[in-house]
Amino acid sequence: MPSTDIWLFGAGGHARSVHEVLRAGGHRLVGVIDPFTRLKTFGGAPVHATLPAIRPIAAALGLGDNGLRARVMEHILEDTPSAQFPVLVHPTASVAEDAVLGPGTVVFAGAIVGAGVHTGCACVINTLAGVDHDGRLGNFVSLAPGALVGGAVTLGNGAFLGMRATVLPGRQIAADVIIGACALVTRDLSEPGGYWGTPARLQKDRAAMAGFLAR
Repeated sequence: MPSTDIWLFGAGGHARSVHEVLRAGGHRLVGVIDPFTRLKTFGGAPVHATLPAIRPIAAALGLGDNGLRARVMEHILEDTPSAQFPVLVHPTASVAEDAVLGPGTVVFAGAIVGAGVHTGCACVINTLAGVDHDGRLGNFVSLAPGALVGGAVTLGNGAFLGMRATVLPGRQIAADVIIGACALVTRDLSEPGGYWGTPARLQKDRAAMAGFLAR
Protein backbone atom coordinates (compact mmCIF):
# COMPACT_ATOMS: atom_id res chain seq x y z
CA MET A 1 0.00 0.00 0.00
CA PRO A 2 1.43 3.41 -0.92
CA SER A 3 2.30 5.79 1.91
CA THR A 4 -0.52 8.13 2.90
CA ASP A 5 -0.70 11.28 5.04
CA ILE A 6 -3.37 10.47 7.61
CA TRP A 7 -5.43 12.38 10.16
CA LEU A 8 -6.23 10.29 13.23
CA PHE A 9 -9.50 10.77 15.09
CA GLY A 10 -9.10 10.02 18.79
CA ALA A 11 -6.15 10.27 21.18
CA GLY A 12 -6.83 7.47 23.65
CA GLY A 13 -5.47 3.97 24.07
CA HIS A 14 -7.09 2.52 20.95
CA ALA A 15 -5.78 5.46 18.96
CA ARG A 16 -2.26 4.64 20.09
CA SER A 17 -2.70 1.12 18.73
CA VAL A 18 -4.08 2.41 15.43
CA HIS A 19 -1.18 4.83 15.20
CA GLU A 20 1.25 1.92 15.52
CA VAL A 21 -0.49 0.12 12.64
CA LEU A 22 -0.30 3.15 10.36
CA ARG A 23 3.29 3.87 11.37
CA ALA A 24 4.37 0.26 10.78
CA GLY A 25 2.65 0.40 7.40
CA GLY A 26 4.76 3.36 6.34
CA HIS A 27 2.05 6.00 6.59
CA ARG A 28 2.55 9.46 8.09
CA LEU A 29 0.48 10.93 10.90
CA VAL A 30 -0.09 14.60 10.08
CA GLY A 31 -2.59 15.53 12.79
CA VAL A 32 -4.92 14.25 15.49
CA ILE A 33 -8.50 15.31 16.20
CA ASP A 34 -9.81 14.93 19.75
CA PRO A 35 -11.88 17.65 21.45
CA PHE A 36 -11.63 15.98 24.87
CA THR A 37 -7.92 15.43 25.39
CA ARG A 38 -5.48 17.86 27.00
CA LEU A 39 -2.65 16.55 24.87
CA LYS A 40 -0.95 19.06 22.58
CA THR A 41 0.88 16.44 20.53
CA PHE A 42 0.27 12.76 19.84
CA GLY A 43 2.67 10.49 18.00
CA GLY A 44 4.72 13.52 17.04
CA ALA A 45 1.75 15.26 15.40
CA PRO A 46 -0.28 18.26 16.63
CA VAL A 47 -3.62 17.67 18.34
CA HIS A 48 -6.65 19.76 17.32
CA ALA A 49 -10.13 20.04 18.80
CA THR A 50 -11.68 20.24 15.32
CA LEU A 51 -10.53 19.40 11.84
CA PRO A 52 -8.68 22.29 10.19
CA ALA A 53 -9.87 23.52 6.81
CA ILE A 54 -7.75 21.03 4.88
CA ARG A 55 -9.32 19.19 1.95
CA PRO A 56 -9.22 16.45 0.89
CA ILE A 57 -8.22 14.29 3.85
CA ALA A 58 -7.42 10.67 4.59
CA ALA A 59 -8.80 9.71 8.00
CA ALA A 60 -8.21 6.86 10.45
CA LEU A 61 -10.61 6.21 13.31
CA GLY A 62 -8.77 5.59 16.58
CA LEU A 63 -12.00 4.87 18.45
CA GLY A 64 -12.54 1.45 19.96
CA ASP A 65 -16.26 1.85 20.62
CA ASN A 66 -18.34 0.69 17.67
CA GLY A 67 -21.14 3.22 18.09
CA LEU A 68 -18.80 6.17 18.53
CA ARG A 69 -16.78 5.08 15.51
CA ALA A 70 -19.95 5.00 13.42
CA ARG A 71 -21.09 8.44 14.56
CA VAL A 72 -17.70 10.05 13.99
CA MET A 73 -17.38 8.53 10.52
CA GLU A 74 -20.84 9.83 9.64
CA HIS A 75 -19.94 13.30 10.94
CA ILE A 76 -16.70 13.38 8.94
CA LEU A 77 -18.51 12.44 5.73
CA GLU A 78 -21.21 15.07 6.35
CA ASP A 79 -18.52 17.72 6.82
CA THR A 80 -16.12 16.43 4.15
CA PRO A 81 -17.83 14.15 1.61
CA SER A 82 -14.51 13.67 -0.19
CA ALA A 83 -12.84 12.19 2.91
CA GLN A 84 -11.09 8.88 2.36
CA PHE A 85 -10.74 6.11 4.94
CA PRO A 86 -7.73 3.96 4.03
CA VAL A 87 -7.59 0.31 5.02
CA LEU A 88 -4.70 -0.10 7.49
CA VAL A 89 -2.98 -3.48 7.84
CA HIS A 90 -0.05 -4.16 10.14
CA PRO A 91 2.88 -5.76 8.28
CA THR A 92 2.73 -8.82 10.55
CA ALA A 93 -0.95 -9.49 9.83
CA SER A 94 -1.97 -12.04 7.21
CA VAL A 95 -4.75 -11.03 4.80
CA ALA A 96 -5.84 -13.39 2.03
CA GLU A 97 -5.43 -12.11 -1.50
CA ASP A 98 -9.15 -12.30 -2.22
CA ALA A 99 -10.32 -10.81 1.08
CA VAL A 100 -12.21 -7.52 0.75
CA LEU A 101 -11.77 -5.03 3.57
CA GLY A 102 -14.15 -2.09 3.82
CA PRO A 103 -13.04 1.55 4.10
CA GLY A 104 -11.48 2.45 7.43
CA THR A 105 -10.96 -1.15 8.53
CA VAL A 106 -7.86 -1.73 10.67
CA VAL A 107 -6.10 -5.10 10.92
CA PHE A 108 -3.68 -5.25 13.84
CA ALA A 109 -0.42 -7.12 14.44
CA GLY A 110 -0.60 -10.88 14.05
CA ALA A 111 -4.25 -10.94 12.97
CA ILE A 112 -5.41 -13.36 10.25
CA VAL A 113 -8.07 -12.63 7.63
CA GLY A 114 -8.88 -15.72 5.61
CA ALA A 115 -9.85 -16.44 2.02
CA GLY A 116 -13.05 -14.87 0.78
CA VAL A 117 -13.64 -12.73 3.85
CA HIS A 118 -15.61 -9.50 3.33
CA THR A 119 -15.89 -6.72 5.91
CA GLY A 120 -17.99 -3.62 6.05
CA CYS A 121 -16.59 -0.19 6.83
CA ALA A 122 -14.46 0.71 9.85
CA CYS A 123 -14.12 -2.78 11.30
CA VAL A 124 -11.48 -3.57 13.91
CA ILE A 125 -9.63 -6.90 13.72
CA ASN A 126 -7.39 -6.59 16.72
CA THR A 127 -4.09 -8.16 17.73
CA LEU A 128 -3.95 -11.94 17.08
CA ALA A 129 -7.66 -12.06 16.17
CA GLY A 130 -8.72 -14.31 13.30
CA VAL A 131 -11.53 -14.46 10.76
CA ASP A 132 -11.58 -17.73 8.83
CA HIS A 133 -12.66 -18.29 5.22
CA ASP A 134 -15.80 -16.69 3.78
CA GLY A 135 -16.62 -14.68 6.89
CA ARG A 136 -18.93 -11.70 6.54
CA LEU A 137 -18.52 -8.76 8.90
CA GLY A 138 -20.99 -5.89 8.83
CA ASN A 139 -20.12 -2.25 9.39
CA PHE A 140 -18.34 -1.19 12.61
CA VAL A 141 -17.69 -4.72 13.87
CA SER A 142 -14.93 -5.23 16.45
CA LEU A 143 -12.89 -8.31 17.28
CA ALA A 144 -10.89 -7.80 20.47
CA PRO A 145 -7.38 -9.28 20.83
CA GLY A 146 -7.36 -13.03 20.36
CA ALA A 147 -11.00 -13.35 19.25
CA LEU A 148 -11.54 -16.15 16.72
CA VAL A 149 -14.27 -16.45 14.11
CA GLY A 150 -14.71 -19.77 12.28
CA GLY A 151 -15.39 -20.18 8.59
CA ALA A 152 -18.55 -18.78 6.97
CA VAL A 153 -19.62 -16.85 10.06
CA THR A 154 -21.72 -13.70 9.65
CA LEU A 155 -21.41 -10.85 12.17
CA GLY A 156 -24.06 -8.14 11.97
CA ASN A 157 -23.43 -4.40 12.10
CA GLY A 158 -21.86 -3.25 15.35
CA ALA A 159 -21.22 -6.73 16.73
CA PHE A 160 -18.45 -6.97 19.31
CA LEU A 161 -16.37 -10.02 20.27
CA GLY A 162 -14.45 -9.80 23.53
CA MET A 163 -10.91 -11.01 24.11
CA ARG A 164 -10.44 -14.68 23.15
CA ALA A 165 -14.11 -15.15 22.34
CA THR A 166 -14.72 -17.90 19.77
CA VAL A 167 -17.54 -18.30 17.24
CA LEU A 168 -17.86 -21.75 15.70
CA PRO A 169 -18.09 -22.08 11.90
CA GLY A 170 -21.27 -21.17 10.07
CA ARG A 171 -22.94 -19.27 12.88
CA GLN A 172 -25.04 -16.16 12.25
CA ILE A 173 -24.64 -13.31 14.74
CA ALA A 174 -27.17 -10.46 14.79
CA ALA A 175 -26.37 -6.75 14.76
CA ASP A 176 -25.34 -5.18 18.09
CA VAL A 177 -24.58 -8.50 19.76
CA ILE A 178 -21.86 -8.26 22.42
CA ILE A 179 -19.96 -11.48 23.11
CA GLY A 180 -17.99 -11.52 26.34
CA ALA A 181 -14.35 -12.44 26.82
CA CYS A 182 -13.55 -16.17 26.41
CA ALA A 183 -17.15 -16.99 25.47
CA LEU A 184 -17.82 -19.89 23.08
CA VAL A 185 -20.61 -19.35 20.57
CA THR A 186 -22.03 -22.69 19.44
CA ARG A 187 -25.33 -21.54 17.87
CA ASP A 188 -26.83 -18.62 15.98
CA LEU A 189 -27.45 -15.49 18.06
CA SER A 190 -30.47 -13.70 16.65
CA GLU A 191 -31.31 -11.34 19.52
CA PRO A 192 -29.20 -8.24 20.25
CA GLY A 193 -27.75 -8.12 23.72
CA GLY A 194 -24.89 -9.40 25.82
CA TYR A 195 -23.79 -13.05 25.70
CA TRP A 196 -21.12 -14.80 27.67
CA GLY A 197 -20.23 -18.21 29.05
CA THR A 198 -19.44 -21.62 27.56
CA PRO A 199 -21.61 -22.06 25.65
CA ALA A 200 -22.52 -18.40 25.29
CA ARG A 201 -26.03 -17.55 26.51
CA LEU A 202 -28.00 -14.33 26.56
CA GLN A 203 -27.22 -12.65 29.89
CA LYS A 204 -28.51 -9.13 29.29
CA ASP A 205 -31.02 -7.89 26.73
CA ARG A 206 -30.46 -4.94 24.43
CA ALA A 207 -32.10 -2.47 26.85
CA ALA A 208 -29.70 -3.52 29.62
CA MET A 209 -26.75 -3.16 27.26
CA ALA A 210 -27.87 0.22 25.87
CA GLY A 211 -25.17 2.15 27.73
CA PHE A 212 -22.46 -0.09 26.33
CA LEU A 213 -23.84 0.03 22.78
CA ALA A 214 -24.23 3.82 22.84
CA ARG A 215 -20.76 4.71 24.11
